[in-house]
Amino acid sequence: FGNNLKNLKELHLEYNRLVNLPESIGNLVNLKVLNLSHNKLTTVPNSIGNLTSLEKLDLSKNVRDPDISLTLPTTFENLKKLKYLDLSSNNLQDFPDVILELENLEELVLSTNDLSEIPETIEDKMINLKTLDLNLNKYSYESTLGFCIYNNIFLTTFLIIPIILTPPYKGDSPIAYLLAILILESMLIAVFVVLDLLLFYWNF
Repeated sequence: FGNNLKNLKELHLEYNRLVNLPESIGNLVNLKVLNLSHNKLTTVPNSIGNLTSLEKLDLSKNVRDPDISLTLPTTFENLKKLKYLDLSSNNLQDFPDVILELENLEELVLSTNDLSEIPETIEDKMINLKTLDLNLNKYSYESTLGFCIYNNIFLTTFLIIPIILTPPYKGDSPIAYLLAILILESMLIAVFVVLDLLLFYWNF
């Protein structure tokens, strides 16, 4: 990419089976939109930090090897005008900390990765973030499941209180009576958790 393309505003290179990008990508200093999705990139060159006018970057669906994750150079933090970033389906196992420096980012898509947590500082640093998509990550599943179980333990306990306060029938063993209540509560929790999870993923 020579200096003759320095006025280029949009570049679409999706579905090209690209394995790497040339350092000369950094010459496109006026680029606002860059689509690199559906390729075979595992990283981007340091010169991407020169694209200080970039507002939208799509790097989704590049890494398919389960033993490799997409990596971003430290120069990525120079993309201060970036508003939209899609890193979905790249086998990310750790949140790329360099993204935290993109304070003007409004939409961040990290769905379909292998993330188990996000940094707490994201609230303080990414103050303009309006949309954060973490769907289909370890973080999404485990957090949702934990919330469902925690929430429904209280719900089912509340529903089962009238049964607990009802004295057992004559001749019934107190231990057997309590065991029956515990089994009933466990079944209710399982039913409500499944319903909650179905509703959660239906909304996505």
